[in-house]
Amino acid sequence: MAIRTLAYGLKVSSNPTPRVMREMLLKSWIDGRSALDWAIANDCQVFLSDKKVLALMDEAWKYGGPAYTDWVDVPNHPCHVWQHLFYHRQHWLHVITNYLARWAAPRYQALVALFCGLIYLGLHLATLANADYQGEYPRPHEYAYYFLVVSDVLLSLSTLRKPSTLFSLGVVFLLVASMILRLVAFVADDLAAQATYIFWSFVLLAWATPLMIFRVALWMGDLSWHVAKVRYVVDRAMRDAFWVLVIGAIALLAFWISLGALWRGENVSVLALLRYLALGALHTPVIGDTIQWMPWAAGVMLFAYLAIMLLVIGTLLTASMITTVLLLWPAMPHIRQTFFAQRAARRSGFGVFLPTVAIELVISLVGLLLTGVFRMKNDSRVLRWLELVRQVLWFMVYLPVILVVALVEAVVVLAKKVF
Repeated sequence: MAIRTLAYGLKVSSNPTPRVMREMLLKSWIDGRSALDWAIANDCQVFLSDKKVLALMDEAWKYGGPAYTDWVDVPNHPCHVWQHLFYHRQHWLHVITNYLARWAAPRYQALVALFCGLIYLGLHLATLANADYQGEYPRPHEYAYYFLVVSDVLLSLSTLRKPSTLFSLGVVFLLVASMILRLVAFVADDLAAQATYIFWSFVLLAWATPLMIFRVALWMGDLSWHVAKVRYVVDRAMRDAFWVLVIGAIALLAFWISLGALWRGENVSVLALLRYLALGALHTPVIGDTIQWMPWAAGVMLFAYLAIMLLVIGTLLTASMITTVLLLWPAMPHIRQTFFAQRAARRSGFGVFLPTVAIELVISLVGLLLTGVFRMKNDSRVLRWLELVRQVLWFMVYLPVILVVALVEAVVVLAKKVF
């Protein structure tokens, strides 16, 4: 009812000011949620499709509020800790901080996340391309890469409630295991053990490479609707087809046990048999190795296994994914609208990314000490200065990204004026 009343007010209002629009839609009112949050939670598509709401959502995503609004006028902006440093708005530093304050907006935060992810991926590929990986100590850029790996672990553990973290944890597990094996290898006394550690370290690094490349879709999902759409459809299709995958896993386990019984007494690893069956489900030629012992009995079982895997499981998996896509496609405009609303509803703030995890950890521990031991209030002068120090360090770390984006934006603005 409240959302309907607000929608009616927007409809009959001729031209509400940007600040009024922001207060109405983005300010937290009930249970820490804004009107936009409640509209998303209740799927109020008529409200979200209003032109005035769409305009404010676009500006909230790009600038953290109405376009070109001074950060001093934005309630609860994280840059308010700077306010006591400026006596009037004509101060020359205010021009700089007004641009820097934009970097608390969701779009700029997404750009920082993408740049950090691409640098992380670049260091990963550089480490993978090291021809002397198994013969020398890590190079300087590899130490930087391992620093980001440790930061990735801490950041993933702190965001376990996000669905994308489950995928990231698998990648992080491979990267951490690879790093530990390599570092252990360099302190091992046994040369054979050292060679084994280095070998498996490189194998795990190679296994993690495709997953690292797939993570680019996670890093740029907020910047592109098309990428977000692919992520949404694939995630929904995999969840809907989970029951098919479970049946496939049960069939694989059942025939592995049965064929393993036929191979009993032979000098063959049961893990090798499992590998043959798994590859056989993917149409690979090594499946023939499963019938070199007891060809007739194993051949009958192999025929049944492939018939179930290829004809039944494969067909069910394909049908399930096609059904999901067909069901989602008519609702795609509503999903698109909700996507734009969700990214616009995010609070302005300077987020935690891989390069600054260590800084955030130290600042958080100091803040916990001040509030827990010394009983300081959140609005105390010391904690405001602590937040100011955190923001200064944040801008120092990400200054190259800020300069690159500022240069691109200046070129775009100049091109629009010229052409």
